[in-house]
Amino acid sequence: MRISAKQAAFLAAKIIFAVAVITWLFHKIDAHRVWLGVRDAHRLPIFFGLLLWLVTIVIAGWRWFRLLGIFDINIPLRSLITVVPIAQFFSMFLPGSAGDDLTRMLYISRLAPGRVGEACATVLLDRFIGLTSVLVLALFCVPWQWSLRSRYYWPVLSSASAVPSFSWVVIRPTDGL
Repeated sequence: MRISAKQAAFLAAKIIFAVAVITWLFHKIDAHRVWLGVRDAHRLPIFFGLLLWLVTIVIAGWRWFRLLGIFDINIPLRSLITVVPIAQFFSMFLPGSAGDDLTRMLYISRLAPGRVGEACATVLLDRFIGLTSVLVLALFCVPWQWSLRSRYYWPVLSSASAVPSFSWVVIRPTDGL
């Protein structure tokens, strides 16, 4: 594969930018102190942290695979698992959850070119399922926070019950209705 002059110039600009950022970072931090912190860190918690991170990536990819299956969009699970950490990376640098969602929409539109609308809808459905899960979890956690109960119990209860009800109305199967 031959690259054009424009692509080569863009690649060179990216490399120069990356080197400039790394150089700036090393001037701002004490690299020796960072290295000592990394060298002296306990390995077991780092290993388990990485293992949990990988498990969450696989679960997110599998969940997305299942959502795509609802629309009969067949994309290999491996491809979806590859996209998830890329999207997580961009969610750190773009405001809010837009980085994650927009990156996943971009990649899924390339992986399912004839079904872009349905494929992008799965990203929004995944976000909605996550929001619902957090609100339901909050509903079950509030009773254990007795000091906050009187102030926040009813707003959390109404929010946490409204989202699943709304999602049932929007996502319910229409067979036989």
